[in-house]
Amino acid sequence: MNGETTINGVNCLFDNIVTIPDTLDGGTVVAIGNNAFKIQANMTGVIFPNTIRSIGSNAFRLCTSLTNVNLSNTQVTVIKE
Repeated sequence: MNGETTINGVNCLFDNIVTIPDTLDGGTVVAIGNNAFKIQANMTGVIFPNTIRSIGSNAFRLCTSLTNVNLSNTQVTVIKE
């Protein structure tokens, strides 16, 4: 696969800090899909690559321990509700 890709579903049950890769299966990761990390109660932080441009709706819904999110090095222009 070449081109661009979206992270659509992740189970990080045992990971406190999740690092999103800049490529996946040969494609550049440019988006976090809807509900991608929903209900990941153990996740405390997310490290985004500079390739991310958008975050889907409810991408981090009910991530009750999430306290560390830094988008300053990304290209994010869209965060859906």
